[in-house]
Amino acid sequence: MRDIQMVLECWGGWAASGHSGINYSPIAAGFKGLLPSTSKSRLSCCDNDGIAVDSAVGRLIKSGRTDEFELI
Repeated sequence: MRDIQMVLECWGGWAASGHSGINYSPIAAGFKGLLPSTSKSRLSCCDNDGIAVDSAVGRLIKSGRTDEFELI
C-alpha cells in the first residue's frame, strides 16, 4: 500500500509539468519555449500513476463531487 500524501504530491509535480489533461494550458501554443523555466524541480510520478490519479480526479470533477475534490 502506498502513502496517499506522497502519491498526490508526486501527481502534483507530474500535472504541473504539463502532463495532466484536467486543466487548460497556462501558456499559449507555440510560446512555451520562449519563457525561461522559473519553477524548481518537484517530485513527479510515472505516467501510469499520473494517468490513474488524473482519471480519478477527473471523475470527481465530472460527477460534481466538489467536497472530495477540494480535499485533494
